[in-house]
Amino acid sequence: MSALDKLAALEAAATKGPWVLHTGCSWRRISTPDCDGNVLRPTNHPVDRHPDLEVREADAALLVAARNALPALLEVARVLRKLAEAGSANRIDANVNDLPHGNLVGFPIDRRDDAKKWCALLNEADAALAALDKAVTP
Repeated sequence: MSALDKLAALEAAATKGPWVLHTGCSWRRISTPDCDGNVLRPTNHPVDRHPDLEVREADAALLVAARNALPALLEVARVLRKLAEAGSANRIDANVNDLPHGNLVGFPIDRRDDAKKWCALLNEADAALAALDKAVTP
């Protein structure tokens, strides 16, 4: 199982997002917008009364894995952004078959399928980066 598959499995098992940080009442907690403190909240242990956290194992596993994976994921996003920016200067989002002589900015006729695949991948990179920007923007 790849790292992405592992992260996807952890995400699927965790409390569905988005998650928000609540800070009122002097207790900080992580919640979904419609249920205060349902992801992670402070408590006192029922036996020894020491400070503790209430958190589902799946949510705790996702928090740890996401934090540890974040540097590598950021590097992937940086590379995707460079790829998308480099490709946008040479990309035509039209149907390759509608272009004169079947060419796509330097792609010969016999490589039209390659050109279509690269255009589709660049569009996917643009969409993924836009989703990342939206997810991180408060």
